[in-house]
Amino acid sequence: MKELREHQGLSQRALSQHLRISKSIVAEIEASIRAPTVNVLVLLATHFGVSLDSLVGRDLRDPRLVRCLLKIESMDEGSRVMVVDAIEGIANAYAMLFEQNVEESR
Repeated sequence: MKELREHQGLSQRALSQHLRISKSIVAEIEASIRAPTVNVLVLLATHFGVSLDSLVGRDLRDPRLVRCLLKIESMDEGSRVMVVDAIEGIANAYAMLFEQNVEESR
């Protein structure tokens, strides 16, 4: 949550005002002192434009990757398609190299 908040350039106070919750709740959630309620999780996911799974770290755990994906998602369609194609190519090349290294080590 902190990474997403900072990525948007928001202070804890600004986020709390936007979500209409207290700043102390935001601070306590970020410090892992308090678990967010389901309602707060939904507000956060909606505000940041991410899934609940993503927000609680169940699908994407690397904050840098999340930031990159948010930037890609905000691109115009043509740019987004080119970037996603490039990423797929890199991922496929990595998979082929990994498979080759596994076979060579046998």
